[in-house]
Parts: sequence; structure tokens; C-alpha cells
Amino acid sequence: MVKPAVVLPLRFASLTASANEQNSGSQNAAPQHLFPLWLAIVFPKLLLEVFTHHQPQQSAVLIQDVKGQPLVCTATLAAEKAGIYAGMALGAAYALCPDITIYHYDVHAENYRLEQLALWATRFTPKLSIQPPNALLLEVRGSLKFFGGLKKLLAQISEDLNRHWRHQHGLAVTPTPAASLLLATSGTTAVVSSKEKLRSALGAVSIRLLPLHEKQLKQLHNTGVRVLRDLWRLPKDGLARRFGADLMRYLDCVLGDFPDMRREFTLPELFAARREWPFEVSDTALIMLIAKELLEEMAQFLQSRDACISQCEFVFLHGQLPPVKVTLGVRQPSRDAGHLLRLFKEHLERFTLAAPVIGLELSAMDLQTYTGRSEDLVLFPNEPIHQTTASVDALLERLQIRLGREAIQSVSVKADHRPEYAHEFSERFIAQTLPQDRAIPCRPLWLLPTLQPLKKHHGQLWHHGPLSILQGPERIESGWWSGNDVCRDYYIAADNKGRQLWIFRNLKAPDQWFLQGLFA
Repeated sequence: MVKPAVVLPLRFASLTASANEQNSGSQNAAPQHLFPLWLAIVFPKLLLEVFTHHQPQQSAVLIQDVKGQPLVCTATLAAEKAGIYAGMALGAAYALCPDITIYHYDVHAENYRLEQLALWATRFTPKLSIQPPNALLLEVRGSLKFFGGLKKLLAQISEDLNRHWRHQHGLAVTPTPAASLLLATSGTTAVVSSKEKLRSALGAVSIRLLPLHEKQLKQLHNTGVRVLRDLWRLPKDGLARRFGADLMRYLDCVLGDFPDMRREFTLPELFAARREWPFEVSDTALIMLIAKELLEEMAQFLQSRDACISQCEFVFLHGQLPPVKVTLGVRQPSRDAGHLLRLFKEHLERFTLAAPVIGLELSAMDLQTYTGRSEDLVLFPNEPIHQTTASVDALLERLQIRLGREAIQSVSVKADHRPEYAHEFSERFIAQTLPQDRAIPCRPLWLLPTLQPLKKHHGQLWHHGPLSILQGPERIESGWWSGNDVCRDYYIAADNKGRQLWIFRNLKAPDQWFLQGLFA
């Protein structure tokens, strides 16, 4: 059982400046509620948790080559209990824990997970930024009212990260993005309400978290500087001369005295996600779990764009054989992960794996604007509604999977006067209505697949007996542009058993009569 990540309780300060603070500021200062409020979310073990599938009980480390020497980047909780820490040489880690699992740093996998988390974070704010290697920045001032205040917003974010993503994380909220990142990275989980309080809140942050070279850090350390509070006591001119303007500009960004521009995250136009594993899988239950994770990720992506899809595509990846594609189509655009998972299960139950699977891909390209829809089919009217209703589309989609898509189709009208071309079959249900003022001619429900010639006996039309004309003629002349033009006079006739038939005479050959349809 994986334990959820533990986040220290936040120290909340009022988001409204006190009267003394307001009076001590400039008379022309903008109201506090107009300043941005930046939430930094830092994931200290992000990539390692991806590789270990969030199993802290596993003794594992993430390593990276530094000047040709493999060093530990991060370690699981079990490895840390064995004495392994970040920056330790791999050989020393092996000495402490011989059976440790080694994972190599992968920048592409790390960026991919950050993009996934950024897609999830768009449900809280449209303005956010990815901060490699392991952080997100969210501007949340405009989201406070919608979520009922900062405390409830942070609680919702932590709940999602613990329950769904299961990433260890740290949170910090300040008026500047740089300050929020510093606090969250240092492990100081706090909310700072105004720029005037930043110096006090950041005073105990180690200088090792600053964007400085090792040589500069050593110089500061030799002068007795350990934390930001020590750094701020030094003259700014002297700091600028010894460490350059970049450090001073960064410190000004931290305190909000210099603009801090961050590249905003933009939503991708298409959805594509992939899961791979280092072993072969033939168990459909495990494949279903991976598919569920992918579909939930896609549902969050669609929700963040207020979009839906008509179809998506799964790709089964095999070791030696070519990949196999399975398309899921829905009769009405949807973003319901549960419904799509049920359709995938129907496919999987009728699908024979050609070989064990080593990966699964999911993609969706045809994004459409989402509109809510509810349509139920009452199967047993004497039973409670929640037990006797089923979605019409869901029922038809499952029947299509079981019987084949060509077996369950709907009929739609085409703009063509020729009866045999006036309709078409479709796998999707398309509701159509005719204008109220349009005169609808009488048409049979059943059109024969082929025209049946009619004969005459003693000048009388004959079809298993004599026919009598009840109504007509109705002339149809159309199709000259396609090469299949018709020129016919249609009649409604009755046979000797009382059945009504739809017949016509070919005006190009007036002696030719045909039966084309039957009335119910």
C-alpha cells in the first residue's frame, strides 16, 4: 500500500494588509488585491517517483553523471534510511545498500511528467509556468473567489496531488514567483501576503538555493554568509562588484523590485500519452489499469480545454511485432473517462493479443467544443429511474463493439430526390428535423434493394395478381449531373390482398413499370 505524500501544514497570513502596513506604504501604492499571488509547487523526488511507481519502500536512487562520476540525485525514503543522500557517489551508495535499484536521469521523462502536471494544474488557473527540473508556478489571485479562498484552493491541490498523482510535494505562496520557488524548494511551507514581508520570510533560506556557481558560493561562505539574511546585510554595491549584476537582479526579482517574466504554459492542440514498462505483459487486468490512467489523463486534458472527442486511438506496443491499433469511437462527442474505459474493456474482451505488450499509447486529434448532454432510455418503466435508464448512445456503442460497427447503423436523409439516393447509413446518430412548413410526400418505409419489373396481363399491371392505382402520378426527374439520372412517374397501387405498393413508370421507356417499395 503506497502511503500518500505528507505535506507540512501551511502557515497562513492574512491576504489583506493591515491598516499600519497600508499607512506606512506609499500613498500611490496599488491595492494589495491587485498584485499577483504566485503558488509554487515543488516535487523533490519527481522523476524517481515516476520510475519507482510511487513505492517509497523500494530502495532506489536516481543518478546523474557529474564530471564523469555518477552521483546520487535523489533517493527513496528506504534508501535515505540506509544513509544515502543527494550528492553521494554511487560507489558509496552501493556500500551502504548493496541491493539498491539504480535509475538514470532522463530529462525527457522529467519534462513529460511536468507537462502532465501542468495540464492538471490548468483546472485551477489558466496562468501557469513550468519550472524545470521539478516545479510549477501558478498565478492564483484570480482563482481565489471561485475556489472559496486560498486555504480551500491549497487543500484541493494537495488532495489531488496526494490521491491521484501521489507525488511528494512542497507548497509556498508569495507575491513573486522567485520567492515562492525559494520557499517551496527550501521546505519552508508558508503563505506570505505582501512584498513587505518577504525579507522576513526568506531570511533563513540557505544561499545554496541561489542560482550561483560553486566558486561564488564558496566565496560567500568564506565571508560568513550562510543564509539570505546574512546576504541582505552586505552593501549592494559591493555585492554587485564581486558577484555581478545578475545576482542583484535576481535578488530584486525575489523581493518584487524588478519584473520577473516567466514563460507561460500553453495547452497543446492534440493529446498524446504513452506508458512503457520494462517487462512483457499479457494480463488484460494490468492493461486495463494502464488504460484507465491514460483515459483519466486525457479527460483532464479535455476538461482543461473545455473540449471533447468523437474518437481516440489506442496503440499496443509489442517487442518484436508491429504495433496494433484499436480505435474507440463514440456516437456523441464525449470526455467521460469511465464510459471510454467501458468501451475499451469491450474491445479488449474480444481482442486477441498477438504478443505480450510492453507499452500502451493513447492519442486524440479531433477535438471538439464540449456541450453537456443527457439522454436516457427507459427500459422498464415500473422500476426506479436510476435502475432502469441507460444511455441510448452507450447502448448502441456497446452493441456496435459486440456485433460490429456495420451491424448497428442509423439512417439519415440526403438532399436528393431520387429515392434510392435520398438516404445514407451512418455509424453515428444524427438527429434531423424537417421545417414545419415543408410538404412531405408520401413515401414507403421499405425500399426494395433492387427494382422488380412489373408485367401486364390484358393491359392490367400485375404483381401476384392485378394492381389498381390509388394515387399518382408524382414525377421525379433528377440526377442528370451524376450520370445516373432518372425520369419517372410514381404511383401508389394496391394488390388483390390489400397491400399498398410504390410503383413507377420509366418515362424514357413508357412500357417499363417497376416496383420499388412497400408501404407498412
